[in-house]
This record gives sequence, C-alpha cells and structure tokens, in this order.
Amino acid sequence: MNNILVNWHELKAYFEAGDNPKRYETRYKARLMKEMLQDRSNFLYFHFAVPIVQELEKVNALFQHTKEAEKYAGTGPDKQLEIQGVKIRCKDMLAEALSQLKLRLPESKQIFHNLAELSPTVVLNQATRPKFNELPFIHTIPDKLQRQTEEQYRKIPFVDWTAQPFFSSKGLNLDTKNFWIGVRENNSFVDLANYALTCLTTPVSNATVERIFSLVTNVKTKPRNRLQLHTLDAIVRIRSDMVLSNKCCKQFADTQNMLRRWTSENMYGFESKTTPVPCTSSSSTSVTEETGEEDISVFI
Repeated sequence: MNNILVNWHELKAYFEAGDNPKRYETRYKARLMKEMLQDRSNFLYFHFAVPIVQELEKVNALFQHTKEAEKYAGTGPDKQLEIQGVKIRCKDMLAEALSQLKLRLPESKQIFHNLAELSPTVVLNQATRPKFNELPFIHTIPDKLQRQTEEQYRKIPFVDWTAQPFFSSKGLNLDTKNFWIGVRENNSFVDLANYALTCLTTPVSNATVERIFSLVTNVKTKPRNRLQLHTLDAIVRIRSDMVLSNKCCKQFADTQNMLRRWTSENMYGFESKTTPVPCTSSSSTSVTEETGEEDISVFI
C-alpha cells in the first residue's frame, strides 16, 4: 500500500495514458484502475490506512519469527522466564484492548442505530412503528411527562400533517430534524417533539463534548468568572449555532429586547444601584471602559 501511495500520481498518469490496449479484458482492468486512482476518496483512504497497515505489518512480522526470542534469551533460565513474562503481558494487553473495544462499540452502536425509529416514515406508519417503550433514550423524558408524551406518540399517526402550516408548502419529504421542528409548531405535540429533538442532538462522540468544554473554557475565563450560568449557556448556544450554520459574528442580528437585557445584573447577578458611587472622573472613565470592554468581549 505504501508503494502505491508513494507512486500514486505516476500510476494515475500511466493508466490514463494506457487506456486503449487491444485486449478487451486488459482494457476493462486498465479503465477500472484508472477510475480508482482518479477517485480522491481512495487517495484520502490510502493516507489514512498506510500508517496503520505498516504498524500492523511490523507486529505481524515479529509474531511470525520462529526463533526471534533465542537471540535475546541466552542460555540462562532467568532470561527465558523474562521473555515468557513479556509474551504474557503482550497477550494480556491485546486481550484487554479487544475487551475495551467490545465495551465501547456494540452497545453505543445499537443505541444510535435506534435513532432511525424517530424518522417520519417510521413514526407515522401505524403498522411498523415501534412501541413507545422501545424508542431510544426514553429515560430522557421526565417522569411527570412520560404519560402525556406516550399519549402524543399514540395520536401522531392520526394527524393530517400535510394540512399543518409548516408542512403545507414543504410536504413531509423532510429529514428527521426538520420534521420534528414542524411537529413542535403544533401545541398538542410539544412534549413528544422536544423529546425527539433531544435525542437527535445527543452527542455521538467524545469530540463533540470536548468542543463544548473548550468553548466554555474559552468564554468563562478568570476575568469573566462571575458570568451566570444562564448567560454562559446562551453564549455557548449562540456560538455553536453560528459554527453549525457557517455564519460569522458580523451576521448576528440582535434585537432591542436583547440590548435592554444586556446589563450587569442579568449577566453577572449584580444588583443595580440607584445611588451613584462618588468617584473622580478619571477613575469613573477607566472603570466604565474596563466594564464595557469586558461585556462587549463576552458577546463577540
């Protein structure tokens, strides 16, 4: 694989130049190789696979040696015991790695595979849709909302969703996320829609969670340590939405209500003081500038 990757462009040029051999079988194979080499996804896959294959080949070569241990063992029994101990440790390490992979992959794969049950083609089909207790992440529904959410799930196939305002122009040929966004517009199915959207926004990997932690750490620094939780939550949501929507902060449109609520009391929990604190004009200006810069930097 490494030789193919190193000579990728040369092989690509060779098969492009020799695309017209006389024999049909040779011509078919040459065209197949040319198409594979022209596919950029194959080139990317080779870049990913080559380092892993090289490491596996090294390990495989070591295990295929029949007398590799004798070079280091010598004649003493202590040396033999030491090498045997290393072999046992290597075997235990591979067994532990396999067991850890089994713990991580199958269960989580099945959990996220069940998210397909929230598809509109499944939910609206009375014959094939699963029971309510078979839906994924059912534990995310609060106990006090379990009964009414189940009742909404029972009623949802009997609603003519094409007559709803959200679906009148778009129809039901939507992806799962947009379908449940439209369902939430109907007040009779808010709890069920909120549950479905919660399932769909559940992080599928540690990388997603780590990005949120990095974002929180970037926002709530030592100078901004007094930010209240709801303010921090709002900032994280705004930034995450901009990243997902490929928008810049320059495109963010604030409202008059947001500007009225942009106060130290709402952001940091400070009580507003009606009596001004006596201070010199210079100190007042510096305090105002520092506070203003800090507040602005929080929302930028």
